[in-house]
Amino acid sequence: MANLAATYWLQGRWKETEGLDVKVLKARTIALGGEHPNTIKAMANLAVTYRNQGRSKEAEELEVRMRVLNENFSETIRALAKLAKIKKDLDENDRATELMRRSVTVTSIVLGDNHPNFTSPREQATT
Repeated sequence: MANLAATYWLQGRWKETEGLDVKVLKARTIALGGEHPNTIKAMANLAVTYRNQGRSKEAEELEVRMRVLNENFSETIRALAKLAKIKKDLDENDRATELMRRSVTVTSIVLGDNHPNFTSPREQATT
């Protein structure tokens, strides 16, 4: 559905694009959850479609939701890294390692390993 929506988008077929974008967003929300990166990507696609239709208010509402979700992810990543550092300082090395692995996993899922805003777990723990 997402690929067909992209094809319609390239053709300027906004109503068909919108219909599929809405379905993709609903399906991803149900299957992956509202905070999953692929669900957020579906929100972004729908927001662009709304903007192309001159529906700025609806696009802005989705963009605000996306910003909040992305900020929550960033805060979660930082919190895991900081907690790992605390556990390391307390010589709870097994727990520190577990938390750092979770931080790296979440970072990889949310930002991707090659994202320009990616910071290493060590940098996260010190910020």
